[in-house]
Amino acid sequence: MADENLSIFNNTLPSTATATTTDYDTATTTLSGLPSYINVTISNGALLNGVYDAWCINSNFNTIRGTYNNASIYPSYGVIPSGILQSGQQTPNPSSPDPYLDKLQQINWILNNITEASNVVGNKYHYNGVDYTWGDVQLAIWKLLGDTLDSADLNSLEVYSQQNANNLVSLAQANGSNFVPVAGQDFGVIVKAAGQQPLILELKTAGLGDFVWEDLNANGIQDTNESGINGATVTLLDANGGVLGTTLTGDNPNTPQVESGYYQFGPLLPGTYQVQFTLPTGFSTVSPYLQGSNTALDSNANPVNNLIFKPITLVGGQVNTTIDAGFYKFASVGDFVWEDKNGNGIQDAGESGIAGVNVTLTGAGADGVIGTADDTSVTTTTDAAGQYSFSGLTPGNYQVTFNQPTGYNFTTQNTGGDDAVDSDADATTGKSQTFTLISGETNTTIDAGLYKPASVGDFVWEDKNVNGVQDAGESGIAGVNVTLTGAGADGVIGTADDTSVTTTTDAAGQYSFSGL
Repeated sequence: MADENLSIFNNTLPSTATATTTDYDTATTTLSGLPSYINVTISNGALLNGVYDAWCINSNFNTIRGTYNNASIYPSYGVIPSGILQSGQQTPNPSSPDPYLDKLQQINWILNNITEASNVVGNKYHYNGVDYTWGDVQLAIWKLLGDTLDSADLNSLEVYSQQNANNLVSLAQANGSNFVPVAGQDFGVIVKAAGQQPLILELKTAGLGDFVWEDLNANGIQDTNESGINGATVTLLDANGGVLGTTLTGDNPNTPQVESGYYQFGPLLPGTYQVQFTLPTGFSTVSPYLQGSNTALDSNANPVNNLIFKPITLVGGQVNTTIDAGFYKFASVGDFVWEDKNGNGIQDAGESGIAGVNVTLTGAGADGVIGTADDTSVTTTTDAAGQYSFSGLTPGNYQVTFNQPTGYNFTTQNTGGDDAVDSDADATTGKSQTFTLISGETNTTIDAGLYKPASVGDFVWEDKNVNGVQDAGESGIAGVNVTLTGAGADGVIGTADDTSVTTTTDAAGQYSFSGL
């Protein structure tokens, strides 16, 4: 149990309260479903107000019934002032801030390990196959504290067994010396008024917590591939916004190999609380809050202030494990618009960028689909080196559209299989494929290659002197068919993927193939 949780519990306890005791609690139905030594009603005690099963600490005080006015309240995990436990109950250890702490830990172990309703037989306590009466429990508490008992003390127990009490003492000493209650378990709270019997209340605590995680797709839901964020600060506040304490997220102690980003506040007094999450280092913002979504998996933080949307009221024994927060990092996309001089669809060495090309980024809206009414868009222009970039983007689905400059055509799309150096622009529309950005991603592969169309042609003439040279006075020959053959994707003339087109020389014997 983290020290800060015990500190929070101790700091939320009132320093004083009014305690009203009833007669010895032998009823068959009590707060825990089992009888205790006495019942106590707390008033004027803020979050502590309520009715509790209670046990006697110091049998030397005869007064136990009635009202404890202005009673002092002490947590059983803290410094217990002298006079609360009688001096004969344990020899103080000068090196310990509280010489009785290990005994109180053992008492807390008993209260938490022999009162589970599923193990109750009839109206008795039960542990490890043995039944115990409430008298056995009270006698074990006195024995643990080294109390000197007389016949009146023992008679007040009604039904008890020295053997059973000794058995409980042995169990507590073997298992409870380092026991600290966790959220939802019982926590001993000591009540003492001047001249009256000190009591230990059996308070059922509460707790809250869960996870802080990286929301890779910024959808506000903990998806199966999203991991927790360790080291994030979480603050617990009271119903009025007062800070009660903070903790840091870490590995879940129950599943440390698979779950990180875990936090929990508890044990806590039953009551109303708020939780605020601090933006983790390196993250940009909190995930969206989805009203009415699955509360076990959604993000509960208000994007305005990272505070949960409404306070949480906890009852004794309740541990709320749905208070989560997702965070994500902004993403970015960009790269290069270049002149593909050889038209091969690949950014080759020596091919330079094209400046001044308009590039538009389209983002899918809440529906996650490009091409619907809730799309958003923003436009930028390539710089002198042909580079562009869009940053500060929320994770999601996007598409880039490149504007075709005058005099250029788009090169072949997605050639060669290497997305880092190919062209992503559709040859007709200039649009890239739809792609997904996740939290913190920088995508520098969305490029566009363009080329200026080429041409070839010249002259067919009558070589009158057959010297192979166009001499002055040698005229063109009209109507000659000229066929241009182009290598296909393999770049080799004479293979199956060749292409061809034919034209005819004009009256002057000239021909031309353009737009190549």
